[in-house]
Amino acid sequence: MQWTAYSDGKEHPITGDPNADTISLKRIDRFNTEGTFKKAGKVMYHVKRVVSQDGKVWTLTTQGTDAQGKPISYVQVFDKR
Repeated sequence: MQWTAYSDGKEHPITGDPNADTISLKRIDRFNTEGTFKKAGKVMYHVKRVVSQDGKVWTLTTQGTDAQGKPISYVQVFDKR
């Protein structure tokens, strides 16, 4: 999946994701960002990114549905080395 998006709340195109064709991002504060993925104008799933205050841990929480209507729910945690 690939995209270039800005934290401006506007929809930006996505390629390579069968579950979404646009993403919109909103920066909540310097540690938190929220995103909405849509396909054909319908909201499919939401993501929330949280960066720890020391900048060493990045957590991505995703919830919603895929293109077949099956639930999506997972948490990814990335550690900076």
